Amino acid sequence: MRYYRSVFQIILALALVTGNFSPVIAQDNPREIFISITDLPPPVIDGKYSSEREWSHTSERRYEYDDGTQFVLRAAHDREVIYIMINMVSDITRDIGEDQTIVCFDTAANGGDRPDFDDYCFSTSLGGSFISYRGGGTSDATNYLTKISDPKGIEMKAGISSAFDRYSPIPHLAYELKIPADSLKRSDIYGFYVSTFNSSNKTAYNWPLSFVESDSTVIPPPREWGKLVSPDKSLPEFPPISAVVLAGLLMLGVTIVTKRRVL
Repeated sequence: MRYYRSVFQIILALALVTGNFSPVIAQDNPREIFISITDLPPPVIDGKYSSEREWSHTSERRYEYDDGTQFVLRAAHDREVIYIMINMVSDITRDIGEDQTIVCFDTAANGGDRPDFDDYCFSTSLGGSFISYRGGGTSDATNYLTKISDPKGIEMKAGISSAFDRYSPIPHLAYELKIPADSLKRSDIYGFYVSTFNSSNKTAYNWPLSFVESDSTVIPPPREWGKLVSPDKSLPEFPPISAVVLAGLLMLGVTIVTKRRVL
């Protein structure tokens, strides 16, 4: 029996190393959002649920603000690309060009009073295109982002989600973002911030959780942002062990155990 236990331990250890086995981990810190690995086809970046299973096998955090507004964040990656959905379940108005969101990454997760040169923000509005920003702008606290050319491979879209949406069939606003991990910096933890502006009530709904009466999205200093965390480190700085290496190691483990049984 101990030989079979040895084989199982080898398989479990290799699965954990390669990220092919993801244990369920409780998410208790309100300032953290876990990002999970998914093997499903990537989401269509159109600002809505395009199918019932589109955002299955992704991390989910549901929130309700003090004014009753419902807000859902979902996050996933396939080792190469990060996917984010911001589902504004309660925003059922269609304010073209005015409803908007901005998503920010502190790639070194080092906080600070203003975004550094290695920090990025991505913004889009309903019916509009998306804009990319980088930190390291002027010292003016209200203007510390600089507009840049969009990184290769990034997509971001606002849309109206309804029929396939798992939170509400009533048409409402949602945003989707796709960004290659190499366009940021491969890491298992990022500083992370989201601000979504609802034009109908002139309010910016932010994560970490807060809301502010405003005329647009709001960006506080990075030291006040939350964290986007890959708890199993399946979003690594370096590529994972390949399937060929995994198969070879498994065969080696079985061979060793078999020889021991013969002896």
